[in-house]
Amino acid sequence: MLPRTRPKRPWLPWARAGISVAVIALAGWGLMELGTRYLGLQKLVIEQVNVSGCRGERQAEVQKLAEQLVLGKPLFWVDAEDLRARIEAKRWVQACRSAGPTGPPQP
Repeated sequence: MLPRTRPKRPWLPWARAGISVAVIALAGWGLMELGTRYLGLQKLVIEQVNVSGCRGERQAEVQKLAEQLVLGKPLFWVDAEDLRARIEAKRWVQACRSAGPTGPPQP
């Protein structure tokens, strides 16, 4: 046998692994698309949002915000922390949180 003249490529196993993962991911995505198009399988998409815990205009405001951020998005891709941060950024929510569970102090 002739001696090896080219140096070994240390990145080759990583490249093979990356290509394998990419091929598997693309095959999975392709199967999902075929299933939804031709087999009638449904995607997991948020179709309805119900907000509770407040009333009137405040509930309508939070409901509208939640629907804008969540409706129509895939179930596992929704950022609930972003929704929570936006709701907690409202002035009246901050006032409720600072008042505590018993309400504002009585004179």
